[in-house]
Amino acid sequence: MEPSIERELKELRGIVEENNRMLKGIRRDAMIKSVVGIVWVIIFLGLPIMMYFMYIEPQLRTLAETTKSLQSGENGEMPEALKGLLDAYLPR
Repeated sequence: MEPSIERELKELRGIVEENNRMLKGIRRDAMIKSVVGIVWVIIFLGLPIMMYFMYIEPQLRTLAETTKSLQSGENGEMPEALKGLLDAYLPR
C-alpha cells in the first residue's frame, strides 16, 4: 500500500474514533437530561399533591367536622364550650 494512502487511512481512523467518542457523549448527555427532566416533573407535580394529602386535607377534614359539630350541637343547642367562649367575648 502506498504511504500516502496509509497515512490518510490512519488520519481517517483517528477522525472516526473522535467522532464516535463525541456521539457517545452526546447520547449520554441526552439520556441524563431526559432522566433529570422526568425527575423534575415528578417533583413539581408529585410534591404538591403529596403535601395536600399529608397535611392540608386532614386539616380541612378536621375543620369541616368541627364546623359541623358547632353548627349542630347536641339536640340542636349550642355546645357549652362555644357558649362560654361567646359569653367571654360578647357583652350582654
